[in-house]
Amino acid sequence: MRLALGAFVTSSGFGGVAVLTAAWIAYRTAADRLSGDRDIAARAMAAKESQDAEADRRERWWAAQRWLWENRTALIAADPVAVSRAIASLRKQADTETQYLTLDVMIVGMFPEALGEEKGD
Repeated sequence: MRLALGAFVTSSGFGGVAVLTAAWIAYRTAADRLSGDRDIAARAMAAKESQDAEADRRERWWAAQRWLWENRTALIAADPVAVSRAIASLRKQADTETQYLTLDVMIVGMFPEALGEEKGD
């Protein structure tokens, strides 16, 4: 048995088996690595898309706030209830302290009577 095994190990057939085994191990290692790289890339892409969506949502929030503030006089004259609803909608969508404080300043600036003051004081 030992002689037969020794003969096989030194034969050309063993070299072929060794090469095939090494190739299979290299293939599996590379496939596992590529699969892991794909998973990392997919997670990175999802995180970037989420960050982009969040940045876009905040930019739209600030654009709506800016438009509301810049057109406050005409909007309040036309429909003050709609303006207060728009502010309430912005408040629901706010998620930073700066956004909440900005809305507080807007309310005081647009509706000073809410504080018991007259406009122009």
